[in-house]
Amino acid sequence: MSEIIELVFEEINIKSLDDIIMDISNAGSLIKKYSIKSDTEKREILSFKNPEEIQNIFDGKDGIALFINLTELNFDNIRIPNCMIRIISYDNKYDFEINFNNEDAILYDIETLKKVLTTFSVNLANRYKIKKYYCGYEPACDEENRLFTSNRY
Repeated sequence: MSEIIELVFEEINIKSLDDIIMDISNAGSLIKKYSIKSDTEKREILSFKNPEEIQNIFDGKDGIALFINLTELNFDNIRIPNCMIRIISYDNKYDFEINFNNEDAILYDIETLKKVLTTFSVNLANRYKIKKYYCGYEPACDEENRLFTSNRY
Protein backbone atom coordinates (compact mmCIF):
# COMPACT_ATOMS: atom_id res chain seq x y z
CA MET A 1 0.00 0.00 0.00
CA SER A 2 1.32 3.41 -0.97
CA GLU A 3 1.85 5.85 1.88
CA ILE A 4 3.73 9.11 2.29
CA ILE A 5 6.65 9.20 4.72
CA GLU A 6 7.47 12.56 6.26
CA LEU A 7 10.76 13.60 7.80
CA VAL A 8 10.26 16.84 9.74
CA PHE A 9 12.91 19.13 11.24
CA GLU A 10 11.42 21.86 13.40
CA GLU A 11 12.61 25.37 14.18
CA ILE A 12 15.56 25.50 11.82
CA ASN A 13 17.92 28.45 12.07
CA ILE A 14 17.12 30.62 9.06
CA LYS A 15 20.84 30.97 8.33
CA SER A 16 21.05 27.20 7.84
CA LEU A 17 18.27 26.92 5.26
CA ASP A 18 20.45 27.73 2.25
CA ASP A 19 23.15 25.27 3.29
CA ILE A 20 20.68 22.47 3.97
CA ILE A 21 19.04 22.95 0.56
CA MET A 22 22.41 23.10 -1.18
CA ASP A 23 23.59 19.93 0.60
CA ILE A 24 20.45 17.92 0.00
CA SER A 25 19.96 19.05 -3.62
CA ASN A 26 23.61 18.56 -4.59
CA ALA A 27 24.08 22.31 -5.11
CA GLY A 28 20.75 22.52 -6.93
CA SER A 29 21.48 19.83 -9.53
CA LEU A 30 18.78 17.46 -8.19
CA ILE A 31 16.01 20.08 -8.26
CA LYS A 32 13.27 19.32 -10.82
CA LYS A 33 11.01 22.26 -10.01
CA TYR A 34 9.95 24.50 -7.18
CA SER A 35 7.15 26.82 -6.16
CA ILE A 36 6.71 29.51 -3.54
CA LYS A 37 3.41 30.16 -1.83
CA SER A 38 2.92 33.40 0.07
CA ASP A 39 0.38 36.06 0.89
CA THR A 40 2.05 38.46 -1.54
CA GLU A 41 1.80 38.34 -5.31
CA LYS A 42 5.55 38.77 -5.79
CA ARG A 43 7.05 35.91 -7.82
CA GLU A 44 10.51 34.87 -6.77
CA ILE A 45 12.91 33.36 -9.28
CA LEU A 46 15.52 31.15 -7.68
CA SER A 47 18.73 29.95 -9.26
CA PHE A 48 19.82 27.95 -6.20
CA LYS A 49 23.31 29.28 -6.87
CA ASN A 50 23.33 32.28 -4.53
CA PRO A 51 23.88 31.05 -0.97
CA GLU A 52 21.46 33.59 0.50
CA GLU A 53 18.53 33.27 -1.92
CA ILE A 54 16.36 31.09 0.30
CA GLN A 55 17.14 33.04 3.43
CA ASN A 56 16.09 36.26 1.64
CA ILE A 57 12.70 34.78 0.74
CA PHE A 58 11.88 33.91 4.35
CA ASP A 59 13.79 36.47 6.39
CA GLY A 60 11.39 38.29 8.70
CA LYS A 61 8.26 37.00 6.94
CA ASP A 62 5.59 34.52 8.04
CA GLY A 63 3.12 32.53 5.98
CA ILE A 64 5.58 31.54 3.25
CA ALA A 65 6.07 28.02 1.95
CA LEU A 66 8.74 26.84 -0.46
CA PHE A 67 8.13 23.52 -2.22
CA ILE A 68 11.01 21.81 -4.01
CA ASN A 69 10.73 18.60 -6.02
CA LEU A 70 13.93 16.60 -6.23
CA THR A 71 14.75 13.97 -8.82
CA GLU A 72 16.13 12.07 -5.84
CA LEU A 73 17.39 12.45 -2.33
CA ASN A 74 20.99 11.31 -2.57
CA PHE A 75 22.76 12.46 0.55
CA ASP A 76 25.03 10.80 3.11
CA ASN A 77 23.83 7.20 3.31
CA ILE A 78 20.41 7.55 1.66
CA ARG A 79 19.09 7.39 -1.90
CA ILE A 80 15.35 7.79 -2.61
CA PRO A 81 13.86 9.09 -5.88
CA ASN A 82 11.04 11.63 -6.23
CA CYS A 83 11.31 13.45 -2.91
CA MET A 84 9.68 16.74 -2.06
CA ILE A 85 11.08 19.35 0.29
CA ARG A 86 8.79 21.83 2.02
CA ILE A 87 9.96 24.78 4.08
CA ILE A 88 7.32 26.73 5.96
CA SER A 89 7.57 29.89 8.03
CA TYR A 90 5.40 30.77 11.01
CA ASP A 91 5.93 32.94 14.11
CA ASN A 92 9.51 33.66 12.95
CA LYS A 93 10.21 29.91 12.95
CA TYR A 94 11.10 27.68 10.02
CA ASP A 95 10.29 24.00 9.57
CA PHE A 96 11.94 21.83 6.98
CA GLU A 97 10.26 18.65 5.69
CA ILE A 98 11.21 15.89 3.30
CA ASN A 99 8.34 13.78 1.94
CA PHE A 100 8.36 10.72 -0.28
CA ASN A 101 6.16 7.82 -1.24
CA ASN A 102 7.19 4.65 0.61
CA GLU A 103 6.99 2.76 -2.70
CA ASP A 104 9.84 4.94 -4.02
CA ALA A 105 12.10 3.63 -1.25
CA ILE A 106 12.36 0.24 -2.95
CA LEU A 107 16.00 -0.22 -1.94
CA TYR A 108 14.96 -0.63 1.70
CA ASP A 109 12.67 -2.83 3.77
CA ILE A 110 10.91 -0.88 6.54
CA GLU A 111 13.46 -1.69 9.27
CA THR A 112 16.41 -0.77 7.05
CA LEU A 113 14.59 2.38 5.90
CA LYS A 114 13.98 3.35 9.53
CA LYS A 115 17.70 2.89 10.34
CA VAL A 116 18.83 4.81 7.26
CA LEU A 117 16.41 7.68 7.93
CA THR A 118 17.41 7.78 11.60
CA THR A 119 21.11 8.00 10.71
CA PHE A 120 20.38 10.63 8.07
CA SER A 121 18.30 12.67 10.56
CA VAL A 122 20.86 12.47 13.36
CA ASN A 123 23.63 13.54 10.97
CA LEU A 124 21.61 16.43 9.56
CA ALA A 125 20.49 17.53 13.03
CA ASN A 126 24.06 17.45 14.34
CA ARG A 127 25.46 19.25 11.31
CA TYR A 128 22.91 22.08 11.54
CA LYS A 129 22.23 22.07 15.29
CA ILE A 130 18.58 21.03 14.95
CA LYS A 131 17.06 19.93 18.24
CA LYS A 132 13.61 18.70 17.21
CA TYR A 133 12.89 16.25 14.43
CA TYR A 134 10.71 13.24 13.75
CA CYS A 135 9.77 10.83 11.00
CA GLY A 136 6.64 8.85 10.29
CA TYR A 137 3.75 8.10 8.01
CA GLU A 138 1.68 11.11 7.00
CA PRO A 139 0.58 12.87 9.12
CA ALA A 140 3.80 12.38 11.08
CA CYS A 141 2.73 15.08 13.52
CA ASP A 142 0.45 12.37 14.99
CA GLU A 143 2.68 10.49 17.42
CA GLU A 144 1.06 7.12 16.69
CA ASN A 145 2.26 7.42 13.06
CA ARG A 146 5.90 8.03 13.96
CA LEU A 147 8.82 5.78 13.21
CA PHE A 148 11.15 7.83 15.44
CA THR A 149 11.72 11.24 17.02
CA SER A 150 14.80 13.17 18.07
CA ASN A 151 14.53 11.67 21.56
CA ARG A 152 13.06 8.23 20.75
CA TYR A 153 14.39 5.79 18.15
